[in-house]
Amino acid sequence: MFKHKNKDLNQPATVGDFQELAQGIGEIVVTKDGFNAFTKKALKIFATKEDLKDLATKQELTQFKSEILASNDKISKKLDKFLTEQTAKLGRDDRQDEDITELKTRVSAVKQYTGMEPAPASA
Repeated sequence: MFKHKNKDLNQPATVGDFQELAQGIGEIVVTKDGFNAFTKKALKIFATKEDLKDLATKQELTQFKSEILASNDKISKKLDKFLTEQTAKLGRDDRQDEDITELKTRVSAVKQYTGMEPAPASA
């Protein structure tokens, strides 16, 4: 890159100064051949409009996101309903277990009071 030498800027420019300036500009400015070489490389690396035509638009992605969120809402509602029903079922099962235990206790007491033997299991 072109760097200015510490000279008195109030002195007139010389041919050497212009040659240094031209050399510095030549180092930082792209030539037509350099630009064409970059363009060829860029076309291999960067996507073109044709490459991007099959990608989703912002509107399509927004609609897709809305559809996903709507389906998640349905799933959430079903899960909430299922968990509520399961909680109710567990409570009902606990009450039934208490009733069965109470009945077994009463039957055992009746058997003991009457002296009944358990009936053989039928096949």
